[in-house]
Amino acid sequence: MKKAIITASGYNARWLPVAKVIPKFMLPVGMKPAIQHLVEECVEAKIEEIIIVTRKKNSLMEQYFQNDPKLETVLRKKRYHYALAHLKKIKDLKKKAKLRFVQQDPPRGFWEAIKICRRYLKAKEPVGILHGDLIIKRRNPRYSAIEAIMRIYQKEKKPVFSAGGRMVLTNDLLADLEKVNFNIHNGLRQMAFITRRWHKEGKVFNYPYTLGKIYDVGDELSYLQSLTAYALRQRPAK
Repeated sequence: MKKAIITASGYNARWLPVAKVIPKFMLPVGMKPAIQHLVEECVEAKIEEIIIVTRKKNSLMEQYFQNDPKLETVLRKKRYHYALAHLKKIKDLKKKAKLRFVQQDPPRGFWEAIKICRRYLKAKEPVGILHGDLIIKRRNPRYSAIEAIMRIYQKEKKPVFSAGGRMVLTNDLLADLEKVNFNIHNGLRQMAFITRRWHKEGKVFNYPYTLGKIYDVGDELSYLQSLTAYALRQRPAK
């Protein structure tokens, strides 16, 4: 599997008014924004192309992953090696995987975001899907959460659903989404109907176990818990 989709659009209503200027996906978790955790998860799984669905063109997320030579020059002069190391990690991510930003404006929910990415997939191509709100502090040190789901997909020979907003679906299965006119109000209801039918027809495998501790950056309490969990393991050297 070579491609993954990260859904990072929406109005971020639970984080308003802060989200007017800072999308929740850019909120820091440890020493990096939430979106970087998801990109790193994909890169670790050897995903070659990551499609990130945002609400606005040239969003803060897109700017975050752009190079900044002037800033790097200043940091070198001031010998801020630790800061330069963080910027290098972002560069390294882009060397390992292509980042493609796609706009969903106005937002019409999670599944509409997936639907608009179908044009970047081949006929029956499998694709990893990561819900942008959810960060998973994995339980298995060998595999990232999405890589674990990819392995289950290879074993079961069919698309996989799992807790924590991680799944592997195929483009031909996603064709069912074209029959639905999603909007921000009916998306969950419509998709619940489709997924029930998929399960009934045996088209998907439901993985019943969690892959680690799940943090929801859209939920205030869960987000604060993620800050503590990641800060303890990512404390900078003095």
